[in-house]
Amino acid sequence: MCNKIDSLFYQACSAVVILLFMVVSISANADVMMADKVLKNGSIYTVNTASPWAQSVAIKDDKIIFVGSDKDVVSVVGKTTDVIDLKGKMVIPGFIDNHIHPLAGSLIASGSRLETDDKAELIAKIKQHLAENPKQSPVISYGWRINVFPETGPTKEELDAIESNRPVFLWAVDGHSAWVNSKALEVAGITKDTPDTQPPFSYFQRDEKGEPTGWIVEIPAQLAVLSKLTDVNTAYVEAGFRNWVTKFSQAGITTVFDAGIQGVSIDEGLQLYQKLEQEGKLGFKTWTSFYWNDQNVDPIPELKRIHKEYNSDLVKVLRLKVNVDGGDDKQNAVFIKPYSDRNDGWKGEPILPAEVINKVVTEADAAGFDAYCHCFGDGATRLFLDAVEVATKKNKPRDRRHTASHVNFIHPDDLPRFKALNVIADFQTNWAARDALLQNVTLRRVGKDRLNSTINPRAVLENGGRIAISSDWPVAGWSATHEPLVTIQVAVTRQFIQPPRKPPLGGEKLRLTLDEAIYAHTLGAAYSLGQEKNVGSLEVGKAADLVVLEKNLFDVDVYEISKVPVLMTIMNGDIYHQDGL
Repeated sequence: MCNKIDSLFYQACSAVVILLFMVVSISANADVMMADKVLKNGSIYTVNTASPWAQSVAIKDDKIIFVGSDKDVVSVVGKTTDVIDLKGKMVIPGFIDNHIHPLAGSLIASGSRLETDDKAELIAKIKQHLAENPKQSPVISYGWRINVFPETGPTKEELDAIESNRPVFLWAVDGHSAWVNSKALEVAGITKDTPDTQPPFSYFQRDEKGEPTGWIVEIPAQLAVLSKLTDVNTAYVEAGFRNWVTKFSQAGITTVFDAGIQGVSIDEGLQLYQKLEQEGKLGFKTWTSFYWNDQNVDPIPELKRIHKEYNSDLVKVLRLKVNVDGGDDKQNAVFIKPYSDRNDGWKGEPILPAEVINKVVTEADAAGFDAYCHCFGDGATRLFLDAVEVATKKNKPRDRRHTASHVNFIHPDDLPRFKALNVIADFQTNWAARDALLQNVTLRRVGKDRLNSTINPRAVLENGGRIAISSDWPVAGWSATHEPLVTIQVAVTRQFIQPPRKPPLGGEKLRLTLDEAIYAHTLGAAYSLGQEKNVGSLEVGKAADLVVLEKNLFDVDVYEISKVPVLMTIMNGDIYHQDGL
């Protein structure tokens, strides 16, 4: 009898324990499902065509767990959920800059901005910088425009008249040339007998006697001088990068593709990115590349090595960056037809021979790496498309995302090839306006017809191809920007962001719609990176990367898009910028 009672008591106690365990488990699971953050009462543009608009989005850890109505989001609001009332403000996916140079930009974009189309004003800006920095040596600043000077470029004598005792090194706004004084050339040991670094791509401009004029073209020659004037090391770049990293978050950038680490070694650059990641100060996912423009270097072993060695949450090596040509202003872009202002049939010469490009792109493709190409002229674009076609035919089928960037000029015959080869065209639409460089230098180089077809994502779309848009900061032909809203505004207007405005470049028919431009700077760029399942749109399961804007971009005048304040930037669920929300 006693044994039976004891058994019943034991069973009852066990049932109670099990019931209590179930209650605790259900409660714990409920807490797990509750959101860390909920943004509600907003105009949420998801860039998800199946459900483009929502009112609320919920975040748990680093992922989106809900996108939908204010009514339904209450199911994931717990006691500790941070609920943010958007009061109608706009939310969009975090911007993805598919071509930017955060580290190289931190090297270049220092000192005073010298952007102006007036030579007298430029000289005044330089004098002001010298006066404000009397002990700076070397004197470094950036942003002068090549269209201010004649075809032969700026001269050392013009700078000598302002400052002759200290070396002066002034980066051009395109980042691809520099202007120096005689003292800088003297300290760097650049003379009449100094060989050019990589002709006809990178060189020291010379006068009729062969003497360097003070105009230095392209990075190899620029660094040959700058490295003799100052210690261009990781600490130098890091100081600038720490200043700029917060500015990217303030602009709403949550993912970048570094299209070429320069100024420091590839390992130093990647270690610097990871250093800020470990400190919790890297507010954007950083996909990088191995930059290659030397046919004497086999890039594949190094690409494989850094891909394996640098693979943290926010810093990964995805691509091979191939540099085929330069730009039209310095006549080192490669065209199919000759330059309009040359009578010698000059079409430009590729940095890398076609057979070398074909070989390396094929090897990279076989190893599972996509190539990302600097293609400025239509001849360079064709060379890269040819290389992708060779690789596609030779290698096994795979999900390829080869990307041609800049593509300022595309021959009409090559437009259908973007779809056929699934090559993404990445444009810097912030350049797509009739600035002084285009209207003067580029017009002379290529003529009216080619000028009106430049930087034309509409043509790729009409031929069924995919596009992305990006900044290439700190590089620009006329005015550099890292702000996606500027890039988007110019994409939909093809005019300056500031009045007075010239007629749209190529006519109104080449404008992108606002939804096309947003897509290209988010999900289109994500597709190019092979990351569309993780970022680029606001969908359940994707990374919690989003931006809150003061106004709905679809409700403002298109000429006001670039002025809309970025109130909050969230990357992987963490707030990296907040202002006014």
